Amino acid sequence: MKRYTFQFVLSLVFIPGILFAETLSFNDFWKQVEEHSLGRKAKQFEFKASEIAKDRSDRHWLPRIYTDVRAYNTNDPALNLLGKLGQRSATDADFSTASARVRPGNFLDSNNQPYNTLNSDTANLFAKDTLNHPGSNTYSRGSLGIDLPVYEGGAGKTLSKIQEKRSVGL
Repeated sequence: MKRYTFQFVLSLVFIPGILFAETLSFNDFWKQVEEHSLGRKAKQFEFKASEIAKDRSDRHWLPRIYTDVRAYNTNDPALNLLGKLGQRSATDADFSTASARVRPGNFLDSNNQPYNTLNSDTANLFAKDTLNHPGSNTYSRGSLGIDLPVYEGGAGKTLSKIQEKRSVGL
């Protein structure tokens, strides 16, 4: 099998009518190089990006309107605590630990006498603490804002000039 393959390849090399090469002039060759050059395409994209940056910097004085929406669901104690603090909805129960439930004050009424009935502080004596085992909660946050460039100290105009010179230099 190898012998026949070798003979076939050898016959293709020596038969002049089967193998041929197209001749190109240098100008045609250089035109193809320019059309398929990745460096040239990169420079064109860089030029377009600088033109866009120049157009944006020319409008530096316009107000900017933005929105931000975030939501997440977690059972991580740290993220739960920070989520409650961020929403300003933290209560005493969020900081409940096992040591806080077994305080002597939880078992005494206002007259310093032991409770005769079930108390909310002693009912969950063996429950997991809510600080380290908060369960799964969903938090969300949204904002809508506007930036008004009242005074920029000339930074916007300077940036606009820089972007203009940059686009000319490419």
